[in-house]
Amino acid sequence: MYSGKKIIYSKRYPRLDPIEKTAAECPASPAESKLPKSFSEFYARLCEKTVFIFNPERAERSRMFIELAKKLSMDYEIDIDIFEHPYFVSVELHMGCSYYSGRGIDMLAKLLEESDSMSFFRSKTEPTDFTISMDCFIYDRYVGGKKLPGQG
Repeated sequence: MYSGKKIIYSKRYPRLDPIEKTAAECPASPAESKLPKSFSEFYARLCEKTVFIFNPERAERSRMFIELAKKLSMDYEIDIDIFEHPYFVSVELHMGCSYYSGRGIDMLAKLLEESDSMSFFRSKTEPTDFTISMDCFIYDRYVGGKKLPGQG
């Protein structure tokens, strides 16, 4: 007979504002005088040093990523948006707090596995509980001659 749930492990971590966290991890240094004075200056420097190289294998992978996302959406009636950006595609699944099992979990796990980055958020425009956004990069990205990790 089921008598309810019993907690076997629980842990909470302090939440820092991202700016406070970055400030805590990066002590002041003499190099600060070389830092950009504004976001616009930072972004301009980043763009100057960024190179994108088309990767045909990743382009093929992105097509499979899109097809899997469409299939998951159709099979389980999950609201979806797919966006094409200059260097990657993104899939947004607008989901409800519900019970998901079996093949649906397998398909979602495969989609997450194929993504290069992901985020969860509450949409202000969608009538769902939360959105999972996943990106699949088509190009390899290099900044200052170094390939960015997590992109292939």
